[in-house]
Amino acid sequence: MESSESNTPDSRPLRLLPDPLDYSSRPLRLLRPLRLLPKEVGNLAAAVALHVAHYNFCRIHGSLKMTPAMAAGVIGELWTIEDLYDAVMG
Repeated sequence: MESSESNTPDSRPLRLLPDPLDYSSRPLRLLRPLRLLPKEVGNLAAAVALHVAHYNFCRIHGSLKMTPAMAAGVIGELWTIEDLYDAVMG
């Protein structure tokens, strides 16, 4: 026969509150990706700027037969990557 003590509400642990370790780790799980976000956005912005600069100053386009910057009169000759680096870095 089964003991009546094991089925009484007093014999089972009462769990009204979540586990403290689980509760305290939730915000950290959300903060880790948020801390990396500015660094990722900064890297993305730098990569897009480099791509746009290369596209406009260093790459000859087939339809224009020159770079867009040369077609707009911004530069007079085709830039190399070294020229682009020197212009950006000073």
